[in-house]
Amino acid sequence: MSITSSCILLGGRPFLAQYGAVLAAALTAYVGDVRERGMLLLFPVMDLLLVQYPQEGAQLLGPALQVGSDVHGGGRCLARRVCGTHANMSVSAWPARR
Repeated sequence: MSITSSCILLGGRPFLAQYGAVLAAALTAYVGDVRERGMLLLFPVMDLLLVQYPQEGAQLLGPALQVGSDVHGGGRCLARRVCGTHANMSVSAWPARR
């Protein structure tokens, strides 16, 4: 996951434009197939996408977050991470007011 985080940070928007859909598909597939501990490793990458690229990240990660909240409903630690990531996504999708 640290390689993915590095690519997101260093690659910028060109990386996201070229590999965003593939990354989102992989995250969505992993979210449904890993245990709680694996989810806790995936969420920092998802959070990073939402923080670095709010609009694009929210669009890309919508399906992954839906799968995550449906599949993994247990565990307080996981619930906090899911809520935090959903909050980041909600704020990212909020229209900017001037």
